[in-house]
Amino acid sequence: MKITALKLLLCLSLGFLVLSCGSSSNNDGDESPDFSDLPFDALLDGSVSYAIITLDEYDGDFEAYVIINIIEDHESVTMSIDGTSVELFGFGGSYFGDADLTPAQNLSLELTVDGSSTTGSITLPDMLQTSFPSEFDFNSDFTISWSIEDDPDYFVTQIDIDYDDDPVFDINLLNGNQRSHTFSQSIYSGLSWDDVWEVDVGVTAMNSQIIDGIVFIGAFDRYKWYPDDEEEQFARIEERAMPFARHRH
Repeated sequence: MKITALKLLLCLSLGFLVLSCGSSSNNDGDESPDFSDLPFDALLDGSVSYAIITLDEYDGDFEAYVIINIIEDHESVTMSIDGTSVELFGFGGSYFGDADLTPAQNLSLELTVDGSSTTGSITLPDMLQTSFPSEFDFNSDFTISWSIEDDPDYFVTQIDIDYDDDPVFDINLLNGNQRSHTFSQSIYSGLSWDDVWEVDVGVTAMNSQIIDGIVFIGAFDRYKWYPDDEEEQFARIEERAMPFARHRH
């Protein structure tokens, strides 16, 4: 399992950072999400400041990550959650940190940039349970489904296929009442495991608030990595590296 946060949150925050990855944003469901409540395109192209608190679960333990992006020129950034300071590290306008949080927790936030503070609150989504196919089939559509006790503001689904040419990346903003999403086989038509190094597929539950022009996001991530067998992955990497080794000798 990779540490994510939108790939939406890695792309969105660590880049993504979820966020300047090449992507497509598509809507799915009976009603289109209200984009007036979330500047999704601005998040994707990194043209808005944001603070993301994203929660993952590993073997029954919760891990929370803070990702901050400030687009304006500045010298210092600090953040506190429920009165506790978050230790941040980073460079440029991007900052990262850890926190001790749980699903559905209501958070009081204070983000301070060069002495100017923005305060507010956001609620982390409830526990997100997901169902991913056991294998990735390049010849079929790919459907993921999930369950959650209370609807978040949005869901984001993404698929990232890493292969020798340009990676395939598709990201979708969905309503908070959605419980499944299907990626069309046309996205990866013509690809196979002979070409592909790995496939990451994920869904993120998100709540958002915009305060003083800064987008605050509380998120819960679920991702699956194909192939999920490490021996199979290493064998594939070794096999694909052999032609290069033979060429060098």
